[in-house]
Formats: sequence, C-alpha cells, structure tokens
Amino acid sequence: MYQRAQASGINWISPVYDRKQSDLDYAKAILKIGYDNLNGDQKVDFLRGLKGCFNYTDMYRIFQDCMYLGALLGVEVTSAGEWDTGHPAKQRDYMNMCKNVSALREAYFVYSNTEPTPNVPINSWQKVNVIEKILYDIFAIFQANYNAMKYTGEQYAGGIGIL
Repeated sequence: MYQRAQASGINWISPVYDRKQSDLDYAKAILKIGYDNLNGDQKVDFLRGLKGCFNYTDMYRIFQDCMYLGALLGVEVTSAGEWDTGHPAKQRDYMNMCKNVSALREAYFVYSNTEPTPNVPINSWQKVNVIEKILYDIFAIFQANYNAMKYTGEQYAGGIGIL
C-alpha cells in the first residue's frame, strides 16, 4: 500500500493540529513589532514559521498530505493551487481542501471522537486544527492497520485490497 504513495513521489508531512490561542497571540505580537525590530529568538521563530499564522506552507502541507492519503487509499483528490507570499489562497482553494478531507474521511476509518470536516470559511485556528487532526487520524489508523497486517503475515496470503 505504501508503495503507491511512495511511487507517486509524495511524502507525508506531519500535520500541525495543536495550535492554541497563545500561538495566535504570539504571532500577532511578533507581526506588530515588525521583523526589523525583532530580537534573535523572535527572528528564529518568525523564519521557522509562526504556528499562529496560517500561510501557504500550511496549505501545501495539508494538500500534500491529502495527496499522500489519496494515493494510499485510491481516492481522487484535488491537487494544491499555486500560492506564495504575493498570491494568497482563494476561497475555492479552501473549498477544495475541505472536499479533499471529506472524501478521505468518507473513504477510510476515523476514530469515534474525530470531529467532522469543518465548513468554509476556514477562518479560525480551531478549524485548521480539526482539518489537520482528521488527516492525522486517517494516517494513524492506516499505519496501525498496515503494521498489524505485516505482524499477522496477511500480506503473504495473496490477498489484494485496502486495509
């Protein structure tokens, strides 16, 4: 199963689903100070990517993880748009992101406490956390099932299918 995702050249990137209000508050404070006035530690934080800011690198991670899971599960998902600092994501990008997550959620298992896919607009850190946690849950369950299959020797039984 993993071979399909690896053959597609897509890698899994660990989702970020532990954002807090304090992350947003810190990001606001850093942005208010301005890059030129930041101290050394603040500049490192800024360049590493502020967890309280949702930017194009977060969008790429979410879309890449959707593509990875889509390849694993045989689910067709929409690929990422083209974003950078001068070209922000559009509403259709957020809609595609939610459609991808919903399609993956419907195609495989999630935990009983996994929240439903949030609706557009994706305008809070809580909604972004939910999206990335859904992806993480699907991946974690798939990985656990795959490892259990290897442990039992099921892959040597000649069966083909999804876990």
